[in-house]
Amino acid sequence: MTIIPNDNTSMLTPLGTLRGIIQCVHGGDDAFLYGSVSGEDGEWVLIEQFTGNELKEVALPSYLLVSGAANQTTTLAAGTKVLLDPRLGRGKA
Repeated sequence: MTIIPNDNTSMLTPLGTLRGIIQCVHGGDDAFLYGSVSGEDGEWVLIEQFTGNELKEVALPSYLLVSGAANQTTTLAAGTKVLLDPRLGRGKA
């Protein structure tokens, strides 16, 4: 399991992983999960807005980013965290 940084910086997903489980542990602020194949500014796509404790299976792009706002400019409050379990698609864990 990996905690996706909540400081509005991108994270490279594990090489060779096609799908993963994302869990939001909601601490009061919504979390916005973005993905990009390049990680370049202006090329991020909203994957999911988490408004509570949630668990989702998602296709994993090359880069993930968590923001505290829909405009990708706000650091997420410390009470909310987004976790990644990238074991799907790798075969044996």
